[in-house]
Formats: sequence, C-alpha cells, structure tokens
Amino acid sequence: MITHQFAEVQVILAHGIIAPLTPCCAASGKGSANVESGVVCRACYAEMDPMFGDATLLADPQAADRVGTWTTEYPDVIEAVVQTWRAAA
Repeated sequence: MITHQFAEVQVILAHGIIAPLTPCCAASGKGSANVESGVVCRACYAEMDPMFGDATLLADPQAADRVGTWTTEYPDVIEAVVQTWRAAA
C-alpha cells in the first residue's frame, strides 16, 4: 500500500486500485443512504463529496483520466503513478 499527498487530495494505491482518501480521517469513502451526497467517510461517517466514494482499477484504460479529476494541480504525477502501476502489474 502506498499513499501520496497531492495538493487537493491524498490517494492510496493498493492491490491495483487507486482511490482518494477522505480529508478528515485519511480513510476511504463508502456509500450511505443517510446523507444527501450518498458518500460518507468510512472512519467517522462525515458526509463527503461523491469523489471520495470512487476507486479506479489501474488496469482500466481510462484510469488516468478518472484519477486526474481528483486533483488538478499534479495531473502529470497522477499519470506517472498510473503508468508505473500498469507496468508493474
């Protein structure tokens, strides 16, 4: 498992999956019918932006595009991370 902190969001890379981590607890998001956005922090259950309920398989050809929407300041770094993980798979 590897985590990276980008300007807007921390992401986790594990088991061929990249996912954004919540800003409150650095946890993954999960679905919830109890909040308007439909996503909560897995650790503290605070309502989150739907982005935090997303995860992408790095084998997905559109992974870099999807992950690039999580952070705008370092899209080239995101692309490099995705390409590195694809090469290692």
